[in-house]
Amino acid sequence: MTRDLRRLCAALLCVPLIACVQGCPPRDGTARDDRRPPDSGERAADGAASGGEVRGLDPSPVLSRTDMGNGLVIEDLKPGEGDPVWPGGVVRAHIRGWAVANAKMFDDTYAKDKPVDIGLRNAIKGIAEGVPGMRTGGKRRLHIPPHMGYMFTTIRGENDEVLVPQASPLIIEIEILEIRPARFVTSEDSSVTDRPKDSPPRR
Repeated sequence: MTRDLRRLCAALLCVPLIACVQGCPPRDGTARDDRRPPDSGERAADGAASGGEVRGLDPSPVLSRTDMGNGLVIEDLKPGEGDPVWPGGVVRAHIRGWAVANAKMFDDTYAKDKPVDIGLRNAIKGIAEGVPGMRTGGKRRLHIPPHMGYMFTTIRGENDEVLVPQASPLIIEIEILEIRPARFVTSEDSSVTDRPKDSPPRR
């Protein structure tokens, strides 16, 4: 075997060894991740841009936490009394709402001292499925995924300010003041929790 041929064979034998060394985990047991870290402005898996920290949440301890399995998470902050709210019912309530994408509070009926009547049949899906079971005087925090909120709608306020970016997860705190008959809900009672006009009705 010539000298050049011996060198070629030695070089070919080294290639698998180098590849193995590069692919093996470090000896200290830590995992290697050579993937590019996400940019601060990269969009989250649910399609909404990641935002800052949401501030102003009710500091009350969470009494119970229920993951509904569809992205909706229900946290009970205060028990209520009396009969429960039924699916499709009507409630008079105080709400606070935040858009997670921009960490902005978009509604606060406490500050306005103006509770709203919410018909669950016309509410966004996160409200419609997160409120039933509550009782008068009870309070919940709802973590609502984009597909149960405003997936394809941007909510704007005064001066065309974006309050809720399209496809943003939501956090809604709701306190039930009264369970009401359906006849109490009128067009003037509509609130930001209503289902967007262009959304198809739920079946």
